[in-house]
Amino acid sequence: MTSKIPIAALAAGIVLFLWESVAHMALPLGEAGIRTIANEAPVMAAIKDNVKDDGLYFFPNPMMNATTPEERKKGEQAMLAGPSGLLVVHPNGDPGLTAGRLILQALFDVLSMAVAAVVLSRAVMLKGLGARVCLVAALALLPVLRTELPQWNWYGFPAIFTASNFVLHVIGFALGGLVLAKMIKPAV
Repeated sequence: MTSKIPIAALAAGIVLFLWESVAHMALPLGEAGIRTIANEAPVMAAIKDNVKDDGLYFFPNPMMNATTPEERKKGEQAMLAGPSGLLVVHPNGDPGLTAGRLILQALFDVLSMAVAAVVLSRAVMLKGLGARVCLVAALALLPVLRTELPQWNWYGFPAIFTASNFVLHVIGFALGGLVLAKMIKPAV
């Protein structure tokens, strides 16, 4: 049974990658909640002038440099007054969608399905196809609970973005799980 795991993970990873491609290119799931800035040019100029290094920037950041309760209170007031936000910045540009990034995403998908395949191969008590697919689909809750919901909670990611990623993960894991459940049979 374990000898089938690499081939099953590859097949399920490809199915997951194809689903993500459809979700991003043909459906609104991949871009749900992402907006554009109305008057982008002055914002871009301000970022270029003031941010010199690639990074993740949280602003205003009252906790990073606050050393006294007064500084912390001033920072909290600045956050309430707005604007506040989180930016991923590449001040010198970014290549965007590249073959290398697509290959890495496919690798990540195969690796996630390899983990799911190992879990599924150990779930000897689950005999039915539906139960085995549901187990893999339930594994999608891990990235949702550990990443998507905390980003919504702590950084204010849009609810529609979070909900769309939940759907993207669950459907992707269910489709990958269907492949895994067909290829990795329960132990007798």
